[in-house]
Amino acid sequence: MHGGAKDLIFPHHEAEIALMEAYSGKKPFVKYWIHTGFLNVEGQKMSKSRGNFITIRDALTKWDKDTLRFMFVSTHYSSGLDYSERSLMQARANLERIRTAYAGLKGAKKGSLGKKYLEEFESAMNDNFNTPKVVALLIEMARMANKEKDGSLRATFDEIGKILGVSFKPRIVKLKPEDQKLKEKYDKARAEKRFDVSDKIRKEVLARGFRINDLPGGKGSEWIPNY
Repeated sequence: MHGGAKDLIFPHHEAEIALMEAYSGKKPFVKYWIHTGFLNVEGQKMSKSRGNFITIRDALTKWDKDTLRFMFVSTHYSSGLDYSERSLMQARANLERIRTAYAGLKGAKKGSLGKKYLEEFESAMNDNFNTPKVVALLIEMARMANKEKDGSLRATFDEIGKILGVSFKPRIVKLKPEDQKLKEKYDKARAEKRFDVSDKIRKEVLARGFRINDLPGGKGSEWIPNY
């Protein structure tokens, strides 16, 4: 399997094929080519010259890895992806919806829905890694989990999450008293728009092993373990 953006199809990948097949004597040297769409930031192509270049390290100071990965798989790899606050908030909302449904299955009796949805997942992945279809399937699974309380869905959520690299298990954080005081200080600073103070606290929180997600509508924040 070989990956690269769409703009490398010609002449770069043709050159790679010619060189590697001549060198190795294997033909084909690569069986599967994954040509990806471009990454945009707020509607513009990401580039250093535009000053909108964002590294994974930068992104992880605000968003946890599960939210980032869920945003990526919400778009097909061959399509352009727009990195924006809106797309990340939507990914997080969908992820939390699934986690809420997952938590509600604790202790539920097992049925047969899990096997059915796992087969549908495999079918979507066999369809040129159709991950947007998988996201729609996960949301449908969440709806059915709330309705049917079929315990077999937990194992299916776990299996799909393992392949996508996303955890659907709710993360409950019990803050220490000193961390709770810091959280209250952070939320107050944000509410009063004293962002110099909140940014300083955010860096301190990272050092303590947490990331901060600001809740929409000025409803405070949530702390997520940094792992």
